[in-house]
Amino acid sequence: MEIKINDSKIDRIKKILAHSDFKSVEDFTDHALDLLLFAEENKDKFRDLVSNS
Repeated sequence: MEIKINDSKIDRIKKILAHSDFKSVEDFTDHALDLLLFAEENKDKFRDLVSNS
């Protein structure tokens, strides 16, 4: 399966990498997907977490 990411988003990620702990676009997107999956799988907890911050 191939996942396509808009070029403008890739450019934004590359700019962030210069000041980030992530070493590559792949590392960044892998972590972002983990966060998105957590948010989707735990919607109530995530809503509480976000609304309390």
